[in-house]
Amino acid sequence: LQVFLPGGGDCPADDHLSEAEHHFPAKNGRRCGGNAADGRENPEKRRKIESIAMLLQAALDAGSKVGLKMNLPKANLSKVISELPALRKPTVSQLSDPAWVAVETIVEEKVVREIVPLLKDNGAEGIVEYPLNKVIA
Repeated sequence: LQVFLPGGGDCPADDHLSEAEHHFPAKNGRRCGGNAADGRENPEKRRKIESIAMLLQAALDAGSKVGLKMNLPKANLSKVISELPALRKPTVSQLSDPAWVAVETIVEEKVVREIVPLLKDNGAEGIVEYPLNKVIA
């Protein structure tokens, strides 16, 4: 997501910018010149603009990812965790049966078809794939 605030300096000419490009900061942090209306002199407006930009970026980041959740025999947890992708580490929760855990992770959608057979081979049950609306880093 690359957007510019209006104004001048080393920024592109305003006449070819979309409405959104006039109101959101560039991802690389570069800001164009402007006036108080662009948020540089109004901290509250700047905060709102940056919040909207963050949410737009989060929606774009979620487009290629899905969530996976499942129940897994605790005895197989180490093997599955070592091969299961995640944003950082999968979430593991103890179930009421001490022999089982619930595992949840976020993965690239394109790897799901490769991961599900591994999960099934290791006793995973109740595997649920769900879409994501936003992934906020």
